[in-house]
Amino acid sequence: MKPVLICLLLSHLMLGGLACANDPIQSKPRVASAIPVLHLLNQELLKNTGIEAAYLPPKRLPISRIGNWIKRKGDQAVKSGTLYTAVATIESVRPDLSFYSLIRSTNIKVIPVDAANELSPTGSKITLPTAAQANQAFFWLDNNNLITMSQILARDYATIWPEIANQIVENQERVQASLNLFTLKRDELLLETERFNLCVADEKLLPLATSLNMPITAATESCEADASIRILKASKKEGSAAGRWAVNALDKPINSDLHTWLDRNLASLEAAVSP
Repeated sequence: MKPVLICLLLSHLMLGGLACANDPIQSKPRVASAIPVLHLLNQELLKNTGIEAAYLPPKRLPISRIGNWIKRKGDQAVKSGTLYTAVATIESVRPDLSFYSLIRSTNIKVIPVDAANELSPTGSKITLPTAAQANQAFFWLDNNNLITMSQILARDYATIWPEIANQIVENQERVQASLNLFTLKRDELLLETERFNLCVADEKLLPLATSLNMPITAATESCEADASIRILKASKKEGSAAGRWAVNALDKPINSDLHTWLDRNLASLEAAVSP
């Protein structure tokens, strides 16, 4: 073969190899999300699968600012050259946090997975209270909704990646077991205290308070506007004593896993109901 042809062939092979190395399609599968609770669930459901759970907004932003970030800087985040196989959303109930269309603009093959309303004719969906929309914002604080969300995500991920479906199902079963155990321990703590009713200091915690099936009283001076639920319990000496249950509502991403998040909320409840 002539030297010129050899050089051209080598150049072609080298350029081809470089293109493959830089081609985002060749990278490992990724699932994108822009909601803290979805990122937490993705991390749990995709363990030991080789699939990356990618969180796109800056982790310092609370969820109240993510909608604005999506409008102003979301397009920059999805034009970085990284392709995503799927995107997890809750935009059927939180359209202000819609992110799928931005990712689709750079990759039409991306698959939407709505964790709040399964994209299937007979699919599952979360349960919302009949109160004002503001009271529905943190619906995942109702453990039944969180379990439903994990089931929806797991079913869709298992369909997208059937070769690792068993691992995804196993991960979801662990998530559900942890949530059921948390509910059991939480209810035991509340049963052991001489509880009277609840005072919700922050309306975003209403989904959690409502799921406890305890009377909810109007806010009082002792029920300050912070991220807590005041547990008013009967007291012979003081008439009524208030325990402050400080709740991490997943307003921002956390630097720990689902189990740690549940344990910390449970420890805070235990402190609130202690004598």
